[in-house]
Amino acid sequence: MKHHRSGYSVLLLLFAFASLFTLSTTSPHGSHHVHAAHNREENPTSTTQYPTPAKAQVSLNPVSPCFNGHCATDTPLPEILPCYAANGTTFNEESSTNYTLICDIDFPGQNIYPFVLAGSFDDCLAQCEKYNAENNSASHCAGFVFAPECVNDSDGCYLKSSLIDPLPATIHLVGATVATPTPTCTPETAKTQPSRRSEQASTSSDLVVKEFRVLGSSTNKPTTQYVSHVPATPQKLASSVLVPGINTDLITEYPIAGDTGVWCGDDLPSSPNVANMKVVPHMSRDGGKGGTINGTHIFVFCDTASYQINTTSNTSLMVGFVSSSVAADDGMKALYGQPLDLVDHFGEWQDDVGRMRGFAPMTAGEESFNIALSGNGYRYAVWPESSLIPLNASHALLYPSLVYDVVDMDTQAAVFNNLGNSILLVSVDLAYGPGATRVVKQLYQQNQTTFGTLGGVRSWGSSGTGANDGSIYLFGQTDHGVLIARTTPDGFSDLSSYTYWNGNSWSGDMPSPSSNATMIDFAVQDLDVVYVPALRSFLMIYLNTLADNTFYYRYLPLDLNVTQSGYYVDNIVTGQWSEEKILANITAPVEGYIYAGGMHAGYFGDDDITNGGLKMLITWTEHTGEDAASPDSGYAHKSAYIEFGTE
Repeated sequence: MKHHRSGYSVLLLLFAFASLFTLSTTSPHGSHHVHAAHNREENPTSTTQYPTPAKAQVSLNPVSPCFNGHCATDTPLPEILPCYAANGTTFNEESSTNYTLICDIDFPGQNIYPFVLAGSFDDCLAQCEKYNAENNSASHCAGFVFAPECVNDSDGCYLKSSLIDPLPATIHLVGATVATPTPTCTPETAKTQPSRRSEQASTSSDLVVKEFRVLGSSTNKPTTQYVSHVPATPQKLASSVLVPGINTDLITEYPIAGDTGVWCGDDLPSSPNVANMKVVPHMSRDGGKGGTINGTHIFVFCDTASYQINTTSNTSLMVGFVSSSVAADDGMKALYGQPLDLVDHFGEWQDDVGRMRGFAPMTAGEESFNIALSGNGYRYAVWPESSLIPLNASHALLYPSLVYDVVDMDTQAAVFNNLGNSILLVSVDLAYGPGATRVVKQLYQQNQTTFGTLGGVRSWGSSGTGANDGSIYLFGQTDHGVLIARTTPDGFSDLSSYTYWNGNSWSGDMPSPSSNATMIDFAVQDLDVVYVPALRSFLMIYLNTLADNTFYYRYLPLDLNVTQSGYYVDNIVTGQWSEEKILANITAPVEGYIYAGGMHAGYFGDDDITNGGLKMLITWTEHTGEDAASPDSGYAHKSAYIEFGTE
């Protein structure tokens, strides 16, 4: 969730520091959505600790355009397109255009679109024909390549704006290039009929919501196992630095604490012992946005408390508290119109009674400060607030807020000091679950616009979806709109690689928070922007800052004429967004209003709006009006199904 002036997340939890913690909520003040935080150490003093996590490695191997789960089944080539006969063969299509068939050849860096939805070679050819018919001489489809192994209307068709520097393809491709008409070499068997374009890829100018259905509150299913290991002692710092007040050296000058961050295979002892937990904890956590990494759907939360519940005495004891946690979808319940089931993997647990390691690793300075001043109203927090930003097929990025939290323990009045943001490199370990490496301790600093904390959108390059080229666009939240930064997949950890939209072009000069070079000129609480292949356009969904329990959306003109491979996302700052439309009106919660609203990209597979369909999963958080240790957890993470159409 966002604090509308500072752009960081805060917890709507008040607590008394005692052996038995009772939590209650307060009403938000005006349009500022805050939650007063637990002022307790990130991990309560424990007898357990882990070795320092090894830095995650980003794969630099190219990923084929049809990777991403779409190429599990081979589709036979049409009989008229065997590879041995393809190259050099020309044929006359019904449009009277001659084509030269090609096989296993590509023209990198020359895609008109990042990809086009097509289920067959014929469909891909028809898309090239249609593009040329609609664009006349302004732009031209010089040919195309089709990946026949891709199935289920996946992203297997690539239209080419030019045919320079042909190279051997890294995956099996069959395509055709526009040739000069010739009376020879046009056998009848080479003719192919253009198929009709998918009805989803309509040229209609209006995008409308066809169906909206609330699915309900997500359930938490903690694992019953943890990694048993030799305990370690948290690092202690000199008392001179463990005093109230902002000290960014605690963020930047200390290593990552070895007992924070989720276990992954590379971090484990040589012979890990997976043991049963004595207590399966009850979870209460705030916020919750997510995304898809290599087929795994994950949700990342802000402040998270774990409780032991004594059903006999009807009492609860908080045993753990961290500023972030993560869970993975279990069973894909939303596909069947049911609420989500979320499971915490055993890589998250600190010990056998329910203390957590936390998702976002803390520095030894942050951790030591939080332990030393536990219960006094001071702590450092790392709060992930946006949906996942894809990096490649196996990793995603988050830019969490860094916050110094001060709470008056008598009045519970809270002050949240924005200290910039960090970068998390997120991946999924098959055994131990999703985790993150904190690759940058502090990227943007206090009083700077924290680009990325609001989220971002990925621009895939000529290598296709899931590869390591293209660009990363990041949103910067201000009081009057959203600024845009851009970086590269191999330079995201280096601030000098970032450029900024200045209203006319990209510049290395970081804009001030008052800059009017905005993508949209109004403040938002939450924001997601995605490319919609079925419409060849971009869609944004957001919550405004008015706390009106409403999701809104806007979109760019459908069937955009995108000609620059790798930079097609520039349209979000050069294009004209539609008028605001209502995506979904959410029933007002028992207490307060909805927040942490966003879309979960990729949930519906090939039917998802990011993969060629028009379906979308949205999620948000709301207060239940109940105690955090109650069955309702104080907070409800809810989801809903959306389906779009055109008219």
